[in-house]
Amino acid sequence: MARHAVKVGELVVVATGTAVATGATTASVAIPNAADGSRARYVLLSVLSGAAYVKPGGAGVTATTGDLPIVAGAPLTLNVQGMTNIAYLQFSASVQLVITPLEVG
Repeated sequence: MARHAVKVGELVVVATGTAVATGATTASVAIPNAADGSRARYVLLSVLSGAAYVKPGGAGVTATTGDLPIVAGAPLTLNVQGMTNIAYLQFSASVQLVITPLEVG
C-alpha cells in the first residue's frame, strides 16, 4: 500500500504577542489573539534566558514545578485550542516569557 504525504500549512506569525515576567508564585495571562481577532489556536512560547514552567488551561489555571519546562534557546509550539490562559512560574529567577500567536499559513 502506497503512502501519500499530506502537506500541512506552516505556522506563521501574523499578530503581536505578549511578554510577561515570571515570578516565584504562579500567575496567568490570556492567550493572545490571532490577526482576525479570535483567540490564537497555536502559540510559540520562548524565554530569552533562564527557564520557566508553563501550563495552558482555563481562567483559573496555575503552574507548578511539575508542569512543562521551557528553557532559553528551545522555544515551544503549543496547540491551545479550547484554552483561554497560560499560567507561568519562574524556575530559579525571574525571566521574560514571550507568547506569540501563530496561524496556519
